[in-house]
Amino acid sequence: MKPFPEIRLTAALPVLLVTKLLLLHPPFLGQATTGSVTGIAADSTGVLSPNAEVQIANLGTHNIYTFRTGQDAN
Repeated sequence: MKPFPEIRLTAALPVLLVTKLLLLHPPFLGQATTGSVTGIAADSTGVLSPNAEVQIANLGTHNIYTFRTGQDAN
């Protein structure tokens, strides 16, 4: 008597693939819920703009976020 019953590869393959996809891959790594924006506020001639108002728009939700730069225009 054999210790394990024979399993056809064609029957086990879909089960193995589904198990691999569901259990071994980290889910939804590309869907970040946070982010950051960095830069320096300057006018068209390159002069820094301290205390400038900066608006960032989320095109998916249509939310607009307003911030002010610091004294160093960051």
